[in-house]
Amino acid sequence: MKQYIPFRKTSKGESFDVPAEAMFIQQDGKQQALEELVLGYQTLQVTGRELIKYNIAEESVEGRGGTLFRNATLPSRDIKVKYLLQAEDEFKFREQYNTLMKVLSAQKLLFNFNDEREFFFTGTLSNVDEVDGGLLSVISSFTIHCPDPYKYTEPKTVQLTNNQKIDDPQLIYPTIPDKIVLNGVSGHGVIKNTKTGMWIGVSGSGSISLFPNTGGSSVDSNNIDYLSYLEYFTIENGDLITLENAASISIGYRRRLL
Repeated sequence: MKQYIPFRKTSKGESFDVPAEAMFIQQDGKQQALEELVLGYQTLQVTGRELIKYNIAEESVEGRGGTLFRNATLPSRDIKVKYLLQAEDEFKFREQYNTLMKVLSAQKLLFNFNDEREFFFTGTLSNVDEVDGGLLSVISSFTIHCPDPYKYTEPKTVQLTNNQKIDDPQLIYPTIPDKIVLNGVSGHGVIKNTKTGMWIGVSGSGSISLFPNTGGSSVDSNNIDYLSYLEYFTIENGDLITLENAASISIGYRRRLL
């Protein structure tokens, strides 16, 4: 049975509910359901949010049974939304589809679902099913392609000093931080994740900002050690972080789930 979650009251005081699977769009600093943005729109079903399989690279070895495992990587994710759209007349029908197209037109669409509002996907409209003509009530679907299969929370920040562990039970997948700020750097500062062995070394003084997701920093690239794992530095719950020649660090990151 399809579940509905109360969303808001209309201006007429009538109840306005959206399905648990309703898709929310984040724009202009707020989240809005498609049911709210597009008159006559109703989510019917969403697929593609569940389990995702690995792409496995392996090879055969002559004279040996089975195969030799090389690696396993996650593919992109496609999320398909089935919906109902109803209109009073042909003019409103066209207007409602124009609105739906506008809402979904962002090339990097940030969206989530009513039953999991704290996590966001990023994707692009990649496929639409053909809509039968001559009708004012149609059932169809569209697909959002997500190059990154993970869903992310809003950013959060943790403050650490030398020999402190990351304490976030919900940080269950290795995550590349959005930002790392080393405070009180004196000469040559180093941050190291003792679990992974990855480290970043930087020369300077005071506070220095690093952006592992993009490989950027607040200092000249020549001030970052050549062998540093800047763009590969990951954290997860329980990791022990050590510092050299730095008083403390703040790490900004987003939790992620598959």
